Amino acid sequence: MPQAIREVDICRAAGEYLQSRGWRVVREVPNWARSVDLGATRNGELLLLEAKTSFTEHLQRQVYGCVCVADYAVAVVGTNPRPDRIEWAKKVGAGLWTVTPGGVVSVLVAEAKLAARHNRNWQRVYERTLRMREAIDGGLPCLKGVGPALTVEAEIARYRVSHPGATWAEMFDAIPSHYASARSMESSYRTNTDRRAMIERLRRDRTADQDAANRSWLLAGCPGPSDGTPILDGEKATTPLKTLEP
Repeated sequence: MPQAIREVDICRAAGEYLQSRGWRVVREVPNWARSVDLGATRNGELLLLEAKTSFTEHLQRQVYGCVCVADYAVAVVGTNPRPDRIEWAKKVGAGLWTVTPGGVVSVLVAEAKLAARHNRNWQRVYERTLRMREAIDGGLPCLKGVGPALTVEAEIARYRVSHPGATWAEMFDAIPSHYASARSMESSYRTNTDRRAMIERLRRDRTADQDAANRSWLLAGCPGPSDGTPILDGEKATTPLKTLEP
């Protein structure tokens, strides 16, 4: 049975391949309402790359979104694609690469120069790609605590320590990020920090409610439910009467 390859490993191999060809590579580039696995710039040109373990219809839709924006669009997969997928890539002008478990990149279809150059969306994505920090580890799973916004937040925190009183415009210019403006950087930062503060406040309130319920049971001389969960106001006691102490 052939060894499987992860999406993040496919991205890393494709990113190294692009770097060897002189491209500056970044990961998770915002495009429309989602992020592209890898973006690359070279000599004023923009390449967008999407990776998957196999060539699915979902990947096809993602790559077509790149075709509409970039100078070059590439699909990279970890298995041999079906003939109709290869023909589709040729038809729309997208590149199609495969990556082996050992990290070897093979070009099945060379990416064609596309006609989307210098439209408004091209300019937007190109400028964001230039602002972002170089990285090739795209295709990361959506895990708690992982993502470009959290990376930028950490950079902002470090910058504020060394530059007290820094403005958002100053931080936007100094910190590589995927944001389009200082206002969008500030808005995302405040939204995320406010959300975490709200979650922490709800956690404290829930803990206080549980403590109050536990005290009420103890003062009444009654044990809590058998699973240790306190009974709050308005709920019926589930502990059998025969278990209560006289």
